[in-house]
Amino acid sequence: MILSVMALTGCSDGHLKVSLGTNPYSTSMPQLRITAVEQGMVLRGVKINDGDCNLAPLEFFPRRLFVDRAETVNVAGECVVKKAEITTADGTYSFRF
Repeated sequence: MILSVMALTGCSDGHLKVSLGTNPYSTSMPQLRITAVEQGMVLRGVKINDGDCNLAPLEFFPRRLFVDRAETVNVAGECVVKKAEITTADGTYSFRF
């Protein structure tokens, strides 16, 4: 039931739009969907729950973010994502879920 609620969670800070859901291929794996609000943003890294949760092994950075297309970032294991710090070339932004 918690995963259903998390799939609807999303927020924006004026630079990024971030939503939290689950990986469609592994429902126990949380997934962030990150979309730029302005053109030219570069994703440099993501830290989950102050570093207490790891990202999936195949996640890589840097990545270019686009206004019209979400980039996905998978979180390893069955971590309950409460906070994400997203670092871009323009700064670090914090989101709470």
